[in-house]
Amino acid sequence: MKDLVIVNKITEELGIPLTDAEKIVASFSEVAVSISELDKELVEFNKHTEITKEVCQQAREIRLKLVKVRTKGDEIHQELKSSLLLRTRAIDGVRNIYKLKISENETKLKDIELHFEKLEQAKKDKINAERELELSKYVIDVTMYNFKEMSDEVFASLVTSVKKIWEAEQEVIAQKEADRLKKEEDDKIEQERIRQENEQLKAEAEVREKELEKERAEQKKKLEAEQLKSKKEAEARQKIEDELQAKKDAEEKLKKDNELKEAKEKADKLEAEKQAQLAPDKDKLKKYAVELGCLEVPQLQSDEAKKTLAQAINLINQAITLLKTK
Repeated sequence: MKDLVIVNKITEELGIPLTDAEKIVASFSEVAVSISELDKELVEFNKHTEITKEVCQQAREIRLKLVKVRTKGDEIHQELKSSLLLRTRAIDGVRNIYKLKISENETKLKDIELHFEKLEQAKKDKINAERELELSKYVIDVTMYNFKEMSDEVFASLVTSVKKIWEAEQEVIAQKEADRLKKEEDDKIEQERIRQENEQLKAEAEVREKELEKERAEQKKKLEAEQLKSKKEAEARQKIEDELQAKKDAEEKLKKDNELKEAKEKADKLEAEKQAQLAPDKDKLKKYAVELGCLEVPQLQSDEAKKTLAQAINLINQAITLLKTK
């Protein structure tokens, strides 16, 4: 790439003054010269139509030269980057332009350089995949074996060994399965024998149960009759005892009620007498007036007696009135 083209590019895109752009590009002049020289070598190198070991070696040599040029460009970049931010942007742009061209060729040459190594690695990957598939037939976790680094003879020996172990395990599994099936068959036979025996025991038990049920029914009937008789006798005795007790309780209650009544009447009388004695004379007179008014009037036949009684009642009423006003 021409220096003038680069100068114009950073001047137009970044707005860097022309003189500054020329100085920046000039700083990378050594790198530009080296790239130009290597471009010539690449033109000649790219004429190869077949990849040989010599071509791989030549690719390595040219790539290392490019690495050296790229490193030189990085050093110049680091020196220039200590300037102002604007210059740094311009420097980065120039560096990226050269670096991009170098990286593309570097990557291309790296691929050519490692051509046979990649083919060898692809071959190894294929062999390892085949070995992993073979081992997985006989083991669950193939990662426990470092089969990638083994020679064909050692790997074949490993496969033979794990295959024998796997076959032995399969025989054990098959024997266990046969034993399981035989045990299942034996269990079925034993279960059928037990079932038939249980059926027979059940039938015999049903016969015994019917006999026992009959005996229990007879004993129950006999017991119920005895219980009924005992119950009637107990009820009869209880009735007599209840009647006697009721009579006794009634007599005791009557006696107690009379005693309580007499005691209450006596107490009431004493209380009345006590209250009468404690009452004032005026109340006593009023009480006596009430008692006079409550006297029973006799039924008389003759007019003379009725007249006398009327006079007496009149006098009593006068007395009652006089007693109440005092």
